[in-house]
Amino acid sequence: MKQKRSVEGLRQNAQKKRQQAIERTEEAIKQLIKEGRNVNFKTVSEAGQVSTAWLYREPDIKARIEQLREQVQGKKQKTAPQKASDASKDSIIATLKRRIKDLEQQNKDLNRQNEVFAGQVLRVRELEQQIKRLGAENTALRGSSGSSSNKPVEAASETEVKLKELGVELNSTIRRLLQDAPSDAVTLALESLREAIFQDRANNPSGFFVSAVSDRWKPNEVYEQKERRAVFNEWWNLARPAGIVSASMEIDGIQCVLTADDAWIPFEEMLAQHSLDELRSRISPRHG
Repeated sequence: MKQKRSVEGLRQNAQKKRQQAIERTEEAIKQLIKEGRNVNFKTVSEAGQVSTAWLYREPDIKARIEQLREQVQGKKQKTAPQKASDASKDSIIATLKRRIKDLEQQNKDLNRQNEVFAGQVLRVRELEQQIKRLGAENTALRGSSGSSSNKPVEAASETEVKLKELGVELNSTIRRLLQDAPSDAVTLALESLREAIFQDRANNPSGFFVSAVSDRWKPNEVYEQKERRAVFNEWWNLARPAGIVSASMEIDGIQCVLTADDAWIPFEEMLAQHSLDELRSRISPRHG
């Protein structure tokens, strides 16, 4: 009961912080319009003391800022980018410091939530172990015929045969893992290992299988993460020399890049604006 109250309190606190951030953002937009200043994600972030990543995650606020930004840009001619002034640099530094402070507070909140969830996960695992023990005792009490008691042995033997075929050494660690881990986790780990071997990504099948069971990997999950990182690396190596971006960092778990306008934009949005095919075409050699 205490854990439920703690989780509910964290949720209410998060909702309260979100509402306060919305109110600050609305006031910031009104003040920027009143002062005749540009309305964009950077200015709203500074005036409202919120992160640009948070602004992008709020659909209504994002749409409003984009609409106001387009109205202003439609009235102005494009000018050559200028070197940021000292005042602009100081503003950027102040903004980044506020973001760091916000992220540190978010990390503290998440750590408290993780402590609560960790206790719940531990309790679930204890209950799973109790269910296994009770199931074994029930089987022993019911089974003079031996038919029901043979099934777990056959299932375990079949899994061990599959592991041997995939090159996994059945040592004490693997056997204990097969005994304690949930069956669905073992099944998913087997599929992940089979896929990794097919793609030549499993140099150590035994270690791969242990990690896959412990971390509940799903087939193709690790491969997709590597693919996303490969796409970003190729895009970055093309976009930065072209002057489209100058820096990158993760903000609230979202990969963002710093544009020529000194605005932090999520990578996925920039990829939609400047595709890999477009960037590749800029540097493709011309044949005369």
